[in-house]
Amino acid sequence: MSDQIVAGMVFASGVAVVSYGLRFLTPGGAVLQFVLGSIVFGFGGWLFVIPILAFFVPSSILSKVNKSVRPDLQSVFEKDECRDAAQVTANGGIPALIVLFWYYTQKDVLYIAYLGSVASATADTWGTGVGTLSKSSPRILTDFSRVETGRSGAVSPLGLFAALTGQRLSH
Repeated sequence: MSDQIVAGMVFASGVAVVSYGLRFLTPGGAVLQFVLGSIVFGFGGWLFVIPILAFFVPSSILSKVNKSVRPDLQSVFEKDECRDAAQVTANGGIPALIVLFWYYTQKDVLYIAYLGSVASATADTWGTGVGTLSKSSPRILTDFSRVETGRSGAVSPLGLFAALTGQRLSH
């Protein structure tokens, strides 16, 4: 096993332990973060680590802030501010697979695909997290009707701005 993979596992375990301790992750989320983080950190190195951390850290903080600012909306969402294994997989599974493909092929286009995948997760997470803080009701894009905050597929100007900002900052 290469030194970089071992270092990746050590780094990923540190991130998992700290994230669990800060209640960013459930126990299952921490285990999956360790596995996916070991792949990203161990096979990709810092070039791949920085974008995923630029997604994970602010998104986790945003979830905590969102719960404290809008506790009335917690019943709207299926999940709380601790990310579970399914959420970690949804946001980190594709990037980890891309890193593995990149490692074995060394195709530069896969790094661009990786950044796109992280940007997509960031846009979705920030758009939802910040959008729910909007004072105006979101709208469904198909007919522009106003709907309740938290409805899947609805957007607000604030949420759209956050999604675009997250997408741009993640790469």
